[in-house]
Amino acid sequence: MEPRRHTNAGERTATRIGLARLFPGEADIEAQRCALSAAGCERIIEERDNTGVGRPPARLEPAATGLRRGDTLVVWRLDRLATDLPQIAAAVAALNAHGVRLVSVCEGLDTAERTGHTVCRVLAALTDHEAG
Repeated sequence: MEPRRHTNAGERTATRIGLARLFPGEADIEAQRCALSAAGCERIIEERDNTGVGRPPARLEPAATGLRRGDTLVVWRLDRLATDLPQIAAAVAALNAHGVRLVSVCEGLDTAERTGHTVCRVLAALTDHEAG
């Protein structure tokens, strides 16, 4: 799959950055690396969550990752963002607020597309329902 890039006069090219994350008990990150490379990631951030809690990655913040408005964060699966629905929804909302597109390879989710945007709205609604 060829990465989507955009440029306007005087603007930089959007970057695809992958996030590969291991949780306790997982030893091999190679499948994630391969999937992210195949998805056109120019750089891959690797993180090990040793807590087992599945909190959103510490390096997910745009300043820490180098993500900028118009960039794309690619994950192997949504559970690489966090392990529970409210945290996933919060991570997606934070990326969206920073103008960062999210692509999840296994789920075929792309927040720049109508279906991906709708899925994210459903996630947010389910999170509100769980909290209420």
